[in-house]
Amino acid sequence: MAVGTIYLWGVLRTPAYFAADPWQLLIAAALVGIGILIWLPREVTTTFDLRAQEVRQVARRWKRVRHRVIAFDDIASIGFYQPDATEPAKFPVVRLKRTEQIQIVSSGDVLEEKAMNFIAAVTGLPRIDTVYRG
Repeated sequence: MAVGTIYLWGVLRTPAYFAADPWQLLIAAALVGIGILIWLPREVTTTFDLRAQEVRQVARRWKRVRHRVIAFDDIASIGFYQPDATEPAKFPVVRLKRTEQIQIVSSGDVLEEKAMNFIAAVTGLPRIDTVYRG
């Protein structure tokens, strides 16, 4: 979005922006639109179903809804992922055996340590926290 906004601002600052190439205005508007779509709020609901031994996840962004079901057997661990050792931000994730990480909650929501410990104890899944050291 920032790239599109800067590009649009540059196009409109030219003395004869009405005579500017219409493709430039179209590209700038597309970049701004894509940026707005990326920043739309996303809602993630994750349910640990003990009877079925699976994790159900529903992700909503605007009108798009995505359902995902993961068996407990496909899960390597659950825990917090900290992208930077110097930052206090931690994201609760489910790590699959095929090295994929799935975020448990929406980016603005908070999952406490007690809740993560409870989920690990009830489901029997191992709890492993990781810090990215890239």
